[in-house]
Amino acid sequence: MEKNFFEKEVKRIAKLSYIELSPDEEKQMIEHFRRMYEFVSRLKEVKTGDLKMLIYPHDEVFLRMEDDTPRKGISFLDVMKNAPDTFKEYIRTKSPIKEAKIKEK
Repeated sequence: MEKNFFEKEVKRIAKLSYIELSPDEEKQMIEHFRRMYEFVSRLKEVKTGDLKMLIYPHDEVFLRMEDDTPRKGISFLDVMKNAPDTFKEYIRTKSPIKEAKIKEK
């Protein structure tokens, strides 16, 4: 693997995602990618040659499914009473667009 692989990949992913990273955030992401790669590389060392392939993990377990019948849910008033902020009949939340750091094209 080339020396600056993680740095190039972090920059490429940030560019494709229109995310602007500060130098500190970039260093954190590079380290995060490096640690993930090391973890996955360690998995290659596990000897799995003698293990039986597990195709269907629930073969020996009986799964009981519940009937799909309509039930009474939470009332509209209870939902609105428990909402952190409301406007008329709507629940007000923070805008994900305003919260995100979007890099201008």
